[in-house]
Amino acid sequence: MSAGNPLQNAKHEAVLQAYIADRQRVGFRAYLSVYPQSSDAAAKTGFSRLLKNADFAGRLQHLDAEITARVVDDSVMSAREVLQELSKLGRSSIKNVIVGGDTSADVVESLQDIPDEHAATIKSLTVETFVTGTGDDAREVKRVKVELHDKRGPLRDLAQHHKLLTEKHEHTGKDEGPIQVEDKTDMSELEVARRIAFALERGARSAAAAKPAPTKPKKKG
Repeated sequence: MSAGNPLQNAKHEAVLQAYIADRQRVGFRAYLSVYPQSSDAAAKTGFSRLLKNADFAGRLQHLDAEITARVVDDSVMSAREVLQELSKLGRSSIKNVIVGGDTSADVVESLQDIPDEHAATIKSLTVETFVTGTGDDAREVKRVKVELHDKRGPLRDLAQHHKLLTEKHEHTGKDEGPIQVEDKTDMSELEVARRIAFALERGARSAAAAKPAPTKPKKKG
């Protein structure tokens, strides 16, 4: 049978579905949900036997693979989501992230009212509190600094995706002139033979130079 289809034994399929749905994956508990008259020991034995069944084990492996694939698909951004996030950064504007408040807590709370597409453009937010003046003229001053992500990178990526930008590479030769390529495909047979002979002669000379000179035998007496 195909592991993608339910088991022919409806009760075995029910045990399998109960086991998959259980986050703790307790086998005998799934077995008891279908066979409530069984004891705990009998349920453990029964589930162990099911795991040894080829159809049951194959079906379980198939469902586990589907669950894993589903989790990966949900956690990884799709191509459309990537473009949407780049678009958020490309459309960023300081007018969309104005925050306010008398205290730091008020400033943080005001961020909660900013839509997600605008909040995503904020790179950093700094709240500074300091006192200016002295004596009766002293007063507390609060300064909020908001830094947005650079728009140029996301806009460049979007432009490349939509093929709005093309890169052009120019190469020059000597003294910034045109590159000159020597065409050696039209050499005559005589020229080819001459070059081969020259190469062979040069190789022979190199081999002779590398060979040690013979030594003369010493005379006796």
